[in-house]
Amino acid sequence: MESEMIKTSVIRFLKSPIKAGVLLVFWGCVSYFLFTTKIYWNEVNRPIDLMMEILPYIFLVYLVIAYECFYDIKRFHMEELLLGNGQLLRAQGKEFVVLLGADLLGSVYLFAFHIMCYSQADVLCKALVLYTVRVIFIYIFLMILVAICIGWVISLVTSRLYGLALIALTFYVFDMSFLSLLSSMSDKHEFLWKLTTLFSFFFQSRRGICRDADYLLTAENVHIYRALFFACFMLAIILWKQAGRKAWSVVSGMLAVTFLALFFQPTGAVYFMMNIPNTWDSVSYVERYRQAEYSDISLTKKGQNKKAFQVESYDMNVTVTDQFQAEACVVPTDGTQKEYPFTLQYIFQVDQVTDERGEKLTFEQDEDYLLVHNSRGKLHSIRIVYHGTTKGFYATTQGMMLPANYAYYPMPGWHRIFLESGDPYPGLKGKIVGDDCFSREVFSEETDFKVTLRCKGKYPVASNLKTLAQTKEHGFVVWKLSGRSDGITLIGNSYLVERNIEGVRVICSRLDCENVPEGENVSKYKELFRKIDQETKYSMKGKTFIVSPDYNYINWCVANDHIVDTLLGERDIIETLNTGMLYPAEDDTEVKLGIDNRIESLE
Repeated sequence: MESEMIKTSVIRFLKSPIKAGVLLVFWGCVSYFLFTTKIYWNEVNRPIDLMMEILPYIFLVYLVIAYECFYDIKRFHMEELLLGNGQLLRAQGKEFVVLLGADLLGSVYLFAFHIMCYSQADVLCKALVLYTVRVIFIYIFLMILVAICIGWVISLVTSRLYGLALIALTFYVFDMSFLSLLSSMSDKHEFLWKLTTLFSFFFQSRRGICRDADYLLTAENVHIYRALFFACFMLAIILWKQAGRKAWSVVSGMLAVTFLALFFQPTGAVYFMMNIPNTWDSVSYVERYRQAEYSDISLTKKGQNKKAFQVESYDMNVTVTDQFQAEACVVPTDGTQKEYPFTLQYIFQVDQVTDERGEKLTFEQDEDYLLVHNSRGKLHSIRIVYHGTTKGFYATTQGMMLPANYAYYPMPGWHRIFLESGDPYPGLKGKIVGDDCFSREVFSEETDFKVTLRCKGKYPVASNLKTLAQTKEHGFVVWKLSGRSDGITLIGNSYLVERNIEGVRVICSRLDCENVPEGENVSKYKELFRKIDQETKYSMKGKTFIVSPDYNYINWCVANDHIVDTLLGERDIIETLNTGMLYPAEDDTEVKLGIDNRIESLE
């Protein structure tokens, strides 16, 4: 009986010239758009860009069709059959199954298109297929599901005119222009800023969907939680309107509240959209330093007051879920100092500081600076426990990018960690920073590192340190890393490749066609390493070259045992190695105008 009713609903849907016709014409237009748009295969995320451009229209079409389907059934019930509420709900439920099938077919179609594109780009692998299931198939399926549920709720309105008006309003609420309005009203208000993201279904630019070349925001758990919240909330409304279904409505409402709470949990990903701040965590360092540091220059001065002390070794335990939790055991060379200054990103909250015997040590945390007081006389080690969500870079279940100059672990001394374009270069009078970047000044002297990294995500992880072991433990992938360096870079994603080119470890994403160490790029790497050896005192032999993803911060650095950059950064690397500057500086000629006072205040 149930299957017959579903079959009848399918036949009725297909025989409807408007509904079936609109859907077929729409998908025909989508196919034409996708297959006629030129795709450059060195940009493997281009198919996702295309999909994000048409996603709002997919949402709108399914919203309208769902409304028409459910409204017609309700009108048929009212005018002809006069069925009870229970029978009406069952009839609409069968229509819901049919629309769900159309949702499934559309999601599979777009998923297959992406797999075809990756296959032609010769980057297809099992990891990428599984990742695309999450990024494309699940994301689109849930977005269309939300459209169907909202259309069902709007069909409860008696007047068709009011219903169409609500459809237009719904589409506007999820549109970028409304998000711009919300974001302008929510400036400096964390809750309102976070609330803005509840409606940001559509990312209409590459900057909106790509955290970097290897990290797509559609894969974030928060998007799944948001879609499930809207679906459960709409179903709760539908069930509440039906006699005898209020208990199920309460259950659906409780699920909606649960998913909403999960959505508002902090996450380590930075959502960056053009003019749309997607979360409170996305406040950039540039904006922060403009608001805090330049209005009170004491932060900059503080960063110059405390010199680094020598560290004998680090022993770190790091846990990465959607948040970052760490425990750093620092062994100072001199354990008799009265105080130990550290630089640690302000985004991380220090929970506890103890000595080797577990006795608590007093500490002060102010912005990027941590000061630990020694009241015992002599310490063997300092254990710092902290947690937070990363900004500027990321460490989540989807991927990881933490360069050595990011100060995501406590580094000895107080240093200014971020330089904005136009700032005076530390220690280089007459020079200014050419672009926004994280400072190399946070690096200390070489020391021994032992790192135990526990990742909830199942992606491979690479580092400039040696990997001693990889195991699985209670749902986590555990990496044991060890080595001697002046800083640690951690990178992880589903498509990491590692090659040895003339004694140099090259770590890159398979999606980065311009830098992947294969084919003709191998000779380019050889030429780059040869120039570095010839034109600088830095020898690449036995070192690591980590190809950095491309995104909104200058995320490259040069450490004693590794470089984070790309093939295109040849001149920058050589200049950095010869001058000690992190980023090519500019002479303070015309650019100096307007910042003279700031330079004088820092000298």
